[in-house]
Amino acid sequence: MKKTMMCAVVAMATTMVAPAYAQERERQIGDVQARAGFGIGAVQDAESLSGVSVGGPALSFETYLGGYVLPGLAFGVYGSEVASIVTAVTVNGVQNHPTSNDVSLNLFSAGPYLDWYPVPYRGLHILLTSGVSAVSLAAETSATAWGGNIGIGIGYDWRIAPWSERDHRRVGFMFRVITAQTAFPNGQTENALAPSVQWYMGWN
Repeated sequence: MKKTMMCAVVAMATTMVAPAYAQERERQIGDVQARAGFGIGAVQDAESLSGVSVGGPALSFETYLGGYVLPGLAFGVYGSEVASIVTAVTVNGVQNHPTSNDVSLNLFSAGPYLDWYPVPYRGLHILLTSGVSAVSLAAETSATAWGGNIGIGIGYDWRIAPWSERDHRRVGFMFRVITAQTAFPNGQTENALAPSVQWYMGWN
């Protein structure tokens, strides 16, 4: 008797969950994904010819716009800005600290992204990005180096209304890393690294 009741409960749960999951899959394939986030982190930039590296704490801002090409897999374009006030300058292994906050370091990145949810459309997701980057260092004068980047992110999000299968709105957080290699016209290359923790809201 107990075994029969248990089987009945399992069957009922399956019939309730499966249609909702199938409905979510149906409404999401080909649908839009959008996300905007901000975070805190750091940025470090090393120059190839001079042996100088600069860095400091940073604020990051990112936006994403794409769509689902497979269940749980979104493809689109993103833009990212990491802005820092330089607090440390390292020359030949010796670290110094600027006496003013007049030196800024910015890393801009943009390009395509892939965002994969192992359980389609919800919870844990893994982000891959690539594209172009610009590293700008400004003090009394400013200069910008252009090049490419790759990045990764691991995040988790929730529905704003968790009781509703039809709620597309999301809030979440992400651990994000961007690495970029850029170059000035004179051949000097810049290797930038920007890790951050971000909080975001989106439509998924």
